[in-house]
Amino acid sequence: MPSRMWMPCTAGIGRGQKKSPAIMAFMQISRFVTRLCNAQLLDGISGLQRGVAATDEDKQRVDALAKALEAVNPNRKALASPLINGKWELL
Repeated sequence: MPSRMWMPCTAGIGRGQKKSPAIMAFMQISRFVTRLCNAQLLDGISGLQRGVAATDEDKQRVDALAKALEAVNPNRKALASPLINGKWELL
């Protein structure tokens, strides 16, 4: 029996094809969760002076927030993406 690969719910939908309301809702929720995780991480690092003022508890909280954001990233190979190249600002 061949193994089945997991396919995202948008698999097979090409450009110009209409997406179902369920898929559109899923995509909106996914974007919302990503923005929420990003905002929580930025809020979590504010005031920590790039880690200088961070306690061990702060570091654990920020690490958990970063892992949560990483988990909702739709690009599973983000570090291999050409989008990673560019100028970055250390916050």
